[in-house]
Amino acid sequence: MAIVKKLLIIILVTAILPVVIPLAVYAVIQKRWFLSTLLLPLPEDVKSVKLDLLINSKKDVLQENIVLCLVDLNMGGYWLYFNIDWRAVEEVKTQGNALAKMHGVNDIFTSNKIDEEASVWSMLVVYDMWLQEKGYEVVLWDQGSDEYTGFICQLNATDKFLKAGKSLGLELVRLDHVNEQ
Repeated sequence: MAIVKKLLIIILVTAILPVVIPLAVYAVIQKRWFLSTLLLPLPEDVKSVKLDLLINSKKDVLQENIVLCLVDLNMGGYWLYFNIDWRAVEEVKTQGNALAKMHGVNDIFTSNKIDEEASVWSMLVVYDMWLQEKGYEVVLWDQGSDEYTGFICQLNATDKFLKAGKSLGLELVRLDHVNEQ
């Protein structure tokens, strides 16, 4: 009986391992791709340090470590994400231009739509339309707060970026141009 149990375990392990190992490898590849894409505009020396830190983060602290990393980078002048209070309409231009410049977009975003009735969301929609002309778009990161947090991503990589981020437990969505988020 003990031999039969051991034999069944060996059969199960040999049947499951070929499935489990590729899934684990795929998850690591997705994580590395997402983080590399997020940090893409950084100088190589800065990127490698931050990438190592985030790659080695466990899933339960990854989101927190991404936030800490991005805040640290923003304070160092490397704008890779925006974090805009729901009332700070002017910040869309300020942070949006810093992000665009970091991604190699040298044009300056300006808008005549800033008035007392403008909202951060409506400005983000205008910014997103401007970015799309440059080959980028806004990706929002819902962290359950009343702030607008997110990234800009190359248009041709957005679907993969969203999918990879979601596989890491991040609530990422495209900016909705019709329904305020």
